Amino acid sequence: MLGVNRIVVGAAVPNPTGNPKLEPEAEHEYRRHLVEECLKLLSTDVEGPTTVVA
Repeated sequence: MLGVNRIVVGAAVPNPTGNPKLEPEAEHEYRRHLVEECLKLLSTDVEGPTTVVA
């Protein structure tokens, strides 16, 4: 374990914050959703590793 308590899983390793298979508008919405999930997770108290699939 790397000592990371919060992990948000993105689309893929080469594109962690985007998805090139989507149309530009859909990718923008995907990225927005990903950022919102990250902010929600950062504001949540966790005990130990927590993984969220966005």
